Amino acid sequence: MLYFILQIIIFIVLIILVHYLWNIFKDTFTVKKTKDLNTTIEKYKLLMETNFATHNNTSLPASLIKTDLEENENELIENDLNQFISELRNSELRNSELRNSELRTNYE
Repeated sequence: MLYFILQIIIFIVLIILVHYLWNIFKDTFTVKKTKDLNTTIEKYKLLMETNFATHNNTSLPASLIKTDLEENENELIENDLNQFISELRNSELRNSELRNSELRTNYE
């Protein structure tokens, strides 16, 4: 019995030791990955500007393209929001009509 308990303790210590060694080796011999989001965003903006400029076959300044893009985005967002609100109102009307019809059937 004592031998069995001693084996369990030895294996637990061995597992803990291997775990800590693994973490030490991983931290020591690997290179940490860091993402620089600023350069990625700048590259994306440059790509979008060149894409819009070639698509329109004009050489508009980036500020005008950006303004047009923002206006279009605002219009799309406003349209989506109006559509969502109208769908929400329609669903509320349907739900209220269903409740009223259920109440009528319950009272009859």
